[in-house]
Amino acid sequence: MTGENLMKFSRLMITLACFSLLSTLCSGVVFGFDTNDGTVTVTFSDETPAQGSNIVINVLFTNLGSKQIEVLRFGLHFDWMESTQFVGPDLSSNPLTIPAGGSYTFSTIVLEIPSDVSVGTHSYFVGMDGFEEGQSESFSWDSTPDEIVVQSFWQDTYNDLLEQTSSNISTAENKTYDSPDAQSYLQQAQNSYSAALEYAAQQNWEDAISALQSASMYLEQAETEEENYIEPEPGQDLTLIIVGASIAAVAIIVILLVLLRKKPKE
Repeated sequence: MTGENLMKFSRLMITLACFSLLSTLCSGVVFGFDTNDGTVTVTFSDETPAQGSNIVINVLFTNLGSKQIEVLRFGLHFDWMESTQFVGPDLSSNPLTIPAGGSYTFSTIVLEIPSDVSVGTHSYFVGMDGFEEGQSESFSWDSTPDEIVVQSFWQDTYNDLLEQTSSNISTAENKTYDSPDAQSYLQQAQNSYSAALEYAAQQNWEDAISALQSASMYLEQAETEEENYIEPEPGQDLTLIIVGASIAAVAIIVILLVLLRKKPKE
């Protein structure tokens, strides 16, 4: 290799080494607020909300970055929303400052679950727009996606009615009904309750609700019968039997006498 070629080769190697060193130094540099620079803890007033219901959401955000940030917008996006739709506060007129390592609990957010949203698991994430200290351009930050389960409106109604009916049946079972009719109504309530559980196991929520409503009606009738029941006095049943037997005997004697008095036909 000639001296000239050797010099060219050396320059090339130096350039490559500088480029490699520059790449190494820049590889650890993150411009703007990164995903790992923040974390959220989201709590719902109902972990399995029903279609058409309202839930209360609280969000705790922690700034894990090395610089303070100013938050302009903050909200939650659920998969049934439009791509640009979020539910949460617009702070652009009064930005919120969160210091490095600091935490902040955002004002309570009320979310209405759409009545026509599909039953099952849905994804959501928390989004935030703001400025990082020392940066002239704003950043957009998204949390790691998480999930929430939406249940049927009918299932939610069933669950509420189930708890109430179960408690009422337990109370009735602990009583001692003297009225035979009240005891019969209690048995019918228990049968309707068992039927409701079977319907629920088949996810037949409307029939399950109807069965629970029937159980509640039977319990009310049992209470009414017990309140109006007058217990027979001691010996009253025997007296009624004797009187009934006497009446029957007299009736038989009268019939026999009538038959005996009839003259035989010539």
